[in-house]
Amino acid sequence: MSRPDPEDVELELFVQALQLRHGYDFSQYARASLKRRVLNLASTHGLTSIGKLIERIVHDDTFLPVAVAGLSVPVSEMFRNPPVFRALAAEVFLVLASYPHINIWQAGCARGQEVYSLAILLEEAGLYQRTQIFATDFNDAALAQAQEGIFPVSEARLYAENYLAAGGAHTLNRYCHAKYEHIKFDESLKRNITFANHNLVADGVFCEAHLILCRNVLIYFTNPLQGRVVGLFRDSLVRGGFLCIGTKETLDFAPAAREFVALDTRAHLPLWHCGLVKTRQKIALVVAGCSTGGLHALQILLAGLRADLQVPLVIVCHTGSEDSDLLCELLGRVSPLPLLEAIERRKPEAGVVYLAPAGYHVYLERDRHFALSVDSKVCFVRPAVDVLFESAANAFGARLVGVVLTGANEDGAKGLRCIRCGDGCGIVQDPAQAVAPQMPEAALRVAGADEILPLKAIAARLNELCP
Repeated sequence: MSRPDPEDVELELFVQALQLRHGYDFSQYARASLKRRVLNLASTHGLTSIGKLIERIVHDDTFLPVAVAGLSVPVSEMFRNPPVFRALAAEVFLVLASYPHINIWQAGCARGQEVYSLAILLEEAGLYQRTQIFATDFNDAALAQAQEGIFPVSEARLYAENYLAAGGAHTLNRYCHAKYEHIKFDESLKRNITFANHNLVADGVFCEAHLILCRNVLIYFTNPLQGRVVGLFRDSLVRGGFLCIGTKETLDFAPAAREFVALDTRAHLPLWHCGLVKTRQKIALVVAGCSTGGLHALQILLAGLRADLQVPLVIVCHTGSEDSDLLCELLGRVSPLPLLEAIERRKPEAGVVYLAPAGYHVYLERDRHFALSVDSKVCFVRPAVDVLFESAANAFGARLVGVVLTGANEDGAKGLRCIRCGDGCGIVQDPAQAVAPQMPEAALRVAGADEILPLKAIAARLNELCP
């Protein structure tokens, strides 16, 4: 049997000494990169071996912060990987805007460049005033630099180019000034940033977050430690929250990965939704609502459904027409499922699409049968999406999926909030692709969403969610 390399033995002893003497656990760090950093730490301080470094760690307490700083990797830059920041601003911020207060956790913030990048984009999106950013790292020296917000002027050109490529609305010098060969970011950017020491290896949940950024940190961990950290992020995120990791990182080795859904697999961006598949109960009903542009949207939606779908679908489409029969006929030409009007006291049957009759609100009672009414209009319409959604949320709870499609008013927003508050799933058509974006925009503003999808992707998602 071959004998281990002496340096590898010393490395294991160094890791043990650091943990036993100071409580820092590097045992689950990827060995190749850790060994390189340990050797570099020894060489930088004139030590001829890792063994000599162990002596220093054990007997010289003043050396600990130097060692921790040398073993961490505080490498970053402003607006690193600009397409990721563009996606955050264009897609994630749209959902974050639906919350009255936003918590963002930047884990492994290094020297703070990405924290300030995030603050700038939030400011330009009009969200920073109601956002709290928690910037954490286990390297106190890096945290101190981050709090200062001072960086070499030699990096300014790269930062300015990245800012524009990330979709910045102005020029970067709007937020900083140069002096003594350095640039310093305005104090106003720090007003909603809290810097704190947090160790992903040993510490627990830091805050309840709507967005977590942890970029190029997982690459330094072994698979078991990656699994622990991803589980920590899952436990820290609100349902439907977002996780942003490095562009070359993956969640594949984490048991908690099954509870994350890629935001857009086609773009290969490292952005993930959390909680969309979290031990969801079997779906029993899908409700959907639309108005302006709704006929075309429903034709595409229904045409994409499986013919063997084993849940009922109930739709409110207020188009201004009183001819429900014509709507049924037009949709029936493309739907693989039979279409019927909702009828008083009937229970929705699996594999059938029900349309709200013109001029009637449609309720689902606690015992899950239809109830019709000609009560006052809601959002100036009858039937109203809110009436259907709210009553269905009370009747079906977590076994419900609500879908908001194109429309020219705010109907459906309050109802979708009821669905999501009852642990049901909320899907919203991407407003940018809607004929009339007001309904999906209102839904995102009031209720948020579990998923924001282009119209053609919604049917495929329902086929996945429903048996």
